[in-house]
Amino acid sequence: MAFFIFFARIYCYYLQHQRPHEERQIRFSTIDEWYKRGPSEKLASKFRKGACENCGAMTHKLKECFERPRKLGAKWTGEDIAPDEYLQPNLTLKWDAKRDRWNGYDPQTHHQVVEEYEKLEQTRKMLREEKMKEGILDEEDEQQTKAEEAPIQHPQADEDMYADDADMAGVTVDMDSRTRITVRN
Repeated sequence: MAFFIFFARIYCYYLQHQRPHEERQIRFSTIDEWYKRGPSEKLASKFRKGACENCGAMTHKLKECFERPRKLGAKWTGEDIAPDEYLQPNLTLKWDAKRDRWNGYDPQTHHQVVEEYEKLEQTRKMLREEKMKEGILDEEDEQQTKAEEAPIQHPQADEDMYADDADMAGVTVDMDSRTRITVRN
């Protein structure tokens, strides 16, 4: 009876070295973690304690500075202080997450684009209304501009063109919808 209870709690094929250990598991990044976009270009106005003595950036020290060594560093002059380097987070992504094109996309940015186009459309309408009030644009001109904006293609016009070609002497036109071939003998 005790033997059965033992197997009911853990799998029989799991030995100690086959079990998943928490400390050995790879911790992947979550869906909310992504690279930071659009670094803020906040520049320091004066030298900060603990910054690089050469350029004034907080992310490294004097020995790790990539800038050309200055005659008098930012610590002593307080001028031309470099911005802090933009360090990206080290993400551990799965196979799908690495290849996901939409990973890190913020849909709120699309709402901003839509709002911008709506504002443009409203200003266009207001300008058109002002021109209509002034009498610069007539209704005929408005209809003409609408016709120019969206030309409409009628399939009947194509058939009329082929019918005109068929009236010529010695010409036969195949009016089949799949093949329109003009044969001249």
